[in-house]
Amino acid sequence: MSSLMNRYSKMPSTVLRSLVWACLILVLGTWGAFAQTSISDVNSNPGKYRGQNVTVEGTVMRHVDSGSDSETKNYILQDDSGQELRAQTTQEPPETGSRYSVEGLIEISPFNREPVLDEEDRSQIASASENQATSSQSLRQDFSTITVYLILGLGVLVIVVLGYFAYASQEDEPVPAPPRQDGTPDPSQSPDSDLSSAELGGDGEESEAGFPEPSSQRIKSESSSSQEPEADSDGGPDTLKFKAPPKTMKFVPGRLVVAAGPDQGKEFRIAGRPTPEGNVVTIGRAEVEGEKAFAHIQLGDTYRTVSRMQAEIIQQDDTILLKNTSETNPTIVNGDHVPTGESVELGGGDMIRMGELMLRYERD
Repeated sequence: MSSLMNRYSKMPSTVLRSLVWACLILVLGTWGAFAQTSISDVNSNPGKYRGQNVTVEGTVMRHVDSGSDSETKNYILQDDSGQELRAQTTQEPPETGSRYSVEGLIEISPFNREPVLDEEDRSQIASASENQATSSQSLRQDFSTITVYLILGLGVLVIVVLGYFAYASQEDEPVPAPPRQDGTPDPSQSPDSDLSSAELGGDGEESEAGFPEPSSQRIKSESSSSQEPEADSDGGPDTLKFKAPPKTMKFVPGRLVVAAGPDQGKEFRIAGRPTPEGNVVTIGRAEVEGEKAFAHIQLGDTYRTVSRMQAEIIQQDDTILLKNTSETNPTIVNGDHVPTGESVELGGGDMIRMGELMLRYERD
């Protein structure tokens, strides 16, 4: 035993550190391989799961009123720890009190900065009556499963450590090389000859056979909702996209200011295309190409509660009108709904809301 401990004390520090890190990674990997995404995980770090497709389990606590939005239904999922997550679906909302497994994309609401699960698929795990009877049993089963995997990971760690010590105890002591015929030691066996020319270059620098230099090339994201608008590339909103108008076009009097969301406080100006009704600017999630692109404000993926063609801003001489062109999603000015196909006059400071998008019109 004392001989084994002596060998251990003589081991290089780098080998000891490598062994410790390998064991730690093994235990954490065993634990993480069986970890599942929970509602608590999403709520504690929503930025980590933003844009990721996850599957969560929870009980449907209640349905949430979606206002006049007839396309999207909202409901609240709650996990065993009491954490809640809002989910949205275009299908019939699930039964309250029942437990479901829901798969979908995690998004961040620009209105309240809370995570939202955009449902893609769901399956019922238990009905309302079954859920109450099995909740306590499920909790005990989950605790038992975690305990088994933890014991398994610790057992593997002990086996690795014992195996390493068994291998180290069987190593032979280094045998010194026999002296040469003239009685001098062989210089090739000197402790100072551990570094070979394969590891060092001729001038002592690390050779090209070592680790490669890190590349300085960077990958640029080209998400449609993160592109800067061409009309205002300096400080303009990131979630709105529109092209610069021709030099012969004049801007519509005034400017629009983003009043809520990730681009809050940013402002921009627009120009409209001539029509018999006046100079018109369209707003919505639709993508417009060609000569009309400069007169369209395209909303990014963030604003899914806005129609493809939501509204129009119309300039008639010095009068600025806002027209609601959506039949499904509301257009609200100063808290009042604008009926579909009708227009209201905009004045300085008026607040315009379309889904989760909030704009303020400022007159010059």
